[in-house]
Amino acid sequence: SAPKILCGWLHGKIGPCQALIFLYHQNLKSLTIFDSFFYEKNDNEITCLLGFENNLIGSFESNILKQPCTQTIQAIEDSELFIIDYKDLEKLYDISPKFERVGRLILEYYLAYLQQRITSYLLETPEERYRRLIEETPNILHRVPLQYIASYIGVTPVSLSRIRKRILKK
Repeated sequence: SAPKILCGWLHGKIGPCQALIFLYHQNLKSLTIFDSFFYEKNDNEITCLLGFENNLIGSFESNILKQPCTQTIQAIEDSELFIIDYKDLEKLYDISPKFERVGRLILEYYLAYLQQRITSYLLETPEERYRRLIEETPNILHRVPLQYIASYIGVTPVSLSRIRKRILKK
């Protein structure tokens, strides 16, 4: 059974992030998982990634480049997690080509996701980013505080409020 993590749990803020975290649930009765991944600048949290059930979250920068962790992973719901130390994951890669293939597929997915995020910031308005987020994750408004959603789409909470009002008027 996976460790049960309570809302508010933090990982990586102090020292290196040496683990990858797999977010999952075993069945519909288990705890849900939702983590926020953010940087801090001038004491402001900037949400750059939202992790959902059956997904992966971690600091690839810290693990692969062997640099200090610049992100914090925060549970914003009670969660069940599987955490693997990056060194142990590397041992699995050495043992089996199947593990290495899974690792490569995960990194390819993550790279494509990050490319979509960058493209979104270059080509979409904040309102378009908000609409797409709601389309892709319809229950997000019930699970995530609005300040995290605002930060994720690159606006202030006040701007998000204006965007939501405009959408409701249409």
